[in-house]
Amino acid sequence: MGVGSGLDLEELITGIVSAERTPAKNRLDQQEAQTTATISALGSLKASLADFQSALGKLGEGDPFNGRRASSSHSELFTASADRHAVPGDYDIEVVQLASSHRLASGGHASADSTVGQGLLTLGSGEKSFQVAIQAGVNDSLAGIRDAINQASDNPGVRASLMTVAGDEGETVTRLVLTAERSGSEGALRIDVDGDAGLQQLAWRADDPTLDPNHPDHDPNRMQATQPARDALITIDGFAVTSSSNRFEDAIDGISLTVHKAGEEEIGQLRIEEDQRGARKAVEEFVASYNALMGITGKLTRSDPEQNERALLSGDSSIRLIESRLRGILGSTVEGAPADFNSLAFLGLSTERDGSLKLDPDQLDRALASRPQDVAALFSGDQGVAARMDAAIGDLLSRDGLFAHRESSLQNQLSRIDQQREALALRLEKIEQRYRSQFSALDILVGQLNQTGNFLMQQLEATAQLVTPKK
Repeated sequence: MGVGSGLDLEELITGIVSAERTPAKNRLDQQEAQTTATISALGSLKASLADFQSALGKLGEGDPFNGRRASSSHSELFTASADRHAVPGDYDIEVVQLASSHRLASGGHASADSTVGQGLLTLGSGEKSFQVAIQAGVNDSLAGIRDAINQASDNPGVRASLMTVAGDEGETVTRLVLTAERSGSEGALRIDVDGDAGLQQLAWRADDPTLDPNHPDHDPNRMQATQPARDALITIDGFAVTSSSNRFEDAIDGISLTVHKAGEEEIGQLRIEEDQRGARKAVEEFVASYNALMGITGKLTRSDPEQNERALLSGDSSIRLIESRLRGILGSTVEGAPADFNSLAFLGLSTERDGSLKLDPDQLDRALASRPQDVAALFSGDQGVAARMDAAIGDLLSRDGLFAHRESSLQNQLSRIDQQREALALRLEKIEQRYRSQFSALDILVGQLNQTGNFLMQQLEATAQLVTPKK
């Protein structure tokens, strides 16, 4: 285009279409940016609500208000921990003996490569057992037997090792040592042998009388117990209690007790008492989480007329609804609670002008010390603050809740913006086609006029030459 007229019609058309496109495109881009930013802001608010809901979980269950603390007057003898099922009280604890793992050692051999024998070993620990085949020239040495035991896939907990020590006559000997992973009588070892005389020396059973050095058939090269399979033994207020390990889980309800040393008739005192530290921490976390949530809502709804600044969700009705629901629960009384202790104000909680919570720690400590169950009732239970807030937030975050509807509406707005962009592109295409058609006709017309003008100029010049010939 422009060949006939000599005009830059392409640039002219591009400028006209751009002038049509720019304001509409800017408007759609601004709407899209605003909508996307609003979706992001609602996402931040949802995340803060979910965090606050998590903080409500422990309070709603009431666990922090049933805290128990276990202390030992003699921590070298034993230590203990308590859960919420423990009952406050004092107990006298005596550690009579510690648990030990069963350990057996073979007779002495010249080295780890010494041949022992061949056959089938059946080894057991507690109620479980497994078998190891010992073959001549393959694994019939001390080292080979050790490896075969340790590498057995069905080994229930028998660990084999070699120990090089001084022999009876001062020489160096190597012994095969077997140790039960499980301590106490539940892990006691046994070894049955079906093999030659050399392998028979590894047999061991607790009820075998020939293991007694005084027995006439006693073989000093046989396996011997170097450490018994012994249960831990303690007394609690004079009553004996045993455990296969050094940990006692069920001796006292809610108490886990671990023994460290057997005393020489030493008695330590176990004290179980109420512990409100967990409750105070839970209330402090509740306040901090609520204030963090209010900080987010304040940031998203901030408005400064003097600076002509408005946050993304300033004046948003959904934010006002959320704040109204939560503040309503905070300021309401708890149904079923005592009349003189039926709101969070009795814990030293008050609302600041910006909507945040302020906690009086001294008043909270006094409430926890004097009325721990009433404090628990304010938060836990179906009518407690935590349960009601959790339900309110659950409704807001549900599939049919406020956020789901808002996000669906905003996504529809984005879809409509895309449709408007497509419509704009079609409209601009038609505008460009119309202008191209019009300018094409103009180009042809101007071209024709130029040709006519050129022809007339030629005729006039020729006529002038006839009237005034050249000299």
